[in-house]
Amino acid sequence: MDTGKTIKNALRKKVLTVSVDDTLDTALKTIARDDITALLVKIGDEPVGIITISNILYSLA
Repeated sequence: MDTGKTIKNALRKKVLTVSVDDTLDTALKTIARDDITALLVKIGDEPVGIITISNILYSLA
């Protein structure tokens, strides 16, 4: 399917982040509150990964 649209058309303007020191509860509440499926994870100002709903659920199982 070629829509002719670019990634820019789908980008979220505000990037939501959590720290590696935040709790899974904090991440899950942020995901639920903002109706998203993933968060950028940072150490200080440095991005180090992405955490998803699946990551959180797996770690709680």
